Amino acid sequence: MAHLEEAARYAGEDAKSTIEFAMECLSLKHPEKAMGPVQSLLQKAPQSPQLLQTLGALQAASGQLEAALLSFSKALQAAQEPELRSRVHQDTALALQLAQRPLDALAEYEKALKENPANETARARLAQLQGQIGAQLQQGQGAQK
Repeated sequence: MAHLEEAARYAGEDAKSTIEFAMECLSLKHPEKAMGPVQSLLQKAPQSPQLLQTLGALQAASGQLEAALLSFSKALQAAQEPELRSRVHQDTALALQLAQRPLDALAEYEKALKENPANETARARLAQLQGQIGAQLQQGQGAQK
């Protein structure tokens, strides 16, 4: 936790250090600690796709799924680079999974791979989700017999 306190001192100074701080907060399961610095920087750079993506990740981790989906949508509108757009689609898919919307999540993972076919995380999550949906469909068919 002391490391997090130290990193907090630099958060809000620039996008790179703030995003790094946010990722640290996410890994330590304290997304709320990074929300303020990210939102503060977004007031200065409201069209920053990286900051919007980071805010969406923090919101999703905090259970604010609708807000996260809106932030990811804004990030996609602002993002130009295929790799970044792929990561935003991937994050959107994860938020949709958390919101119990697996079919929408599948579509987002497919968009992530269309933007960047080398996105192995999206590929693995897509395969896992397809397997889960397939198993659920098989269970449903077995119960109907």
